[in-house]
Amino acid sequence: MINERELFKDLKQTNITKVRVGNGDYISVRGKGTVAMASYSGTKFILDVLFVLEIQQNLLCVGQLIERRFKVIFEDNFCSIRDAAD
Repeated sequence: MINERELFKDLKQTNITKVRVGNGDYISVRGKGTVAMASYSGTKFILDVLFVLEIQQNLLCVGQLIERRFKVIFEDNFCSIRDAAD
């Protein structure tokens, strides 16, 4: 979930109207699209990211990243996101 419109490469309407967050509340979804992220090996695209204005921090779903063949590594108080081929 991303709260900044300018981070989206493209943004479209979605049938998803609300999403449930950690405290059990539901917040409105404004759209769904592709976010471009700069990396050491070039720009990476994360698909199907929800545009949600009501969150204070941008959130990435580890499960969604893994499904899309990224490698997510938590180590020494850091999180690295890499291509699975790396």
